[in-house]
Amino acid sequence: MIRLSVTNNKTDYSFEKPITGSALLKETGIAFPRPVLGARVNNRIRELASPIFIDSTVEFFDITSSDGFRMVQRGLIFLLYLACKECFPERKLRVLHSIQNSLYCELGDWVSGKEIQLLKEKMRDLVEQNLPFWKETLDKIVALKFFKSAGDHDKVKVFKFRKKSTVSIYHCGEKANINYFYGYMPPSTGCLSVFDLKVYSQGFLLIHPTPLSPDRLPEYKELPKFSQVFLQYQRWGDILEVNNVGDLNECIVNGRIRELIMISEA
Repeated sequence: MIRLSVTNNKTDYSFEKPITGSALLKETGIAFPRPVLGARVNNRIRELASPIFIDSTVEFFDITSSDGFRMVQRGLIFLLYLACKECFPERKLRVLHSIQNSLYCELGDWVSGKEIQLLKEKMRDLVEQNLPFWKETLDKIVALKFFKSAGDHDKVKVFKFRKKSTVSIYHCGEKANINYFYGYMPPSTGCLSVFDLKVYSQGFLLIHPTPLSPDRLPEYKELPKFSQVFLQYQRWGDILEVNNVGDLNECIVNGRIRELIMISEA
């Protein structure tokens, strides 16, 4: 017998066999004002699809928690990735850094307002389909081959230096829609209805809700000096050919780390 104590309604439940978070949520009948994104099981984050095997204290959460907020961010990035893959398969999406309540992204060298509108429409369509996110554990060699064939060289570099022999990757809907994220994902695309895209600099902004503004997008305020610092940082990364962790690892292995440190401190 598995005994579960749900803190949201301060009620205990008993089950004869393991139960997933989503099944437990349905069993409780709790009506949340927003989509439930995950659960803390004995204070450890778990996705709703994960089964619970032992006696536990369970607390469900939505975007108003920091953990739920990060799930929404990751889900929106995956959503954007899928839209870019379908609309502009020949161009590379780069999610570079945060600005205010948004993420600055680039899609090739330039992106137009018409292209942004096309991406938004595709993302809305994926939200309407309510496609599930699901996790799969692969052998590292298999994951390397997949991302190499997909032309995702950044992830190939990251996995090349990974010591663990397995990699947890995420699917969205069909098995072919694969990506890697460091962290947990929301249950489905249907949880990601609040977002917007806006042309910005040579790229665009992925504007997302926040814990303090979960149901509507917060007002965006231009911060030109702040943004300029990030763009300058990005240009230096391009010059030094160090744009991600994989590049940094290669820099260390190739004996360039001292050179990189000296340039960074200059």
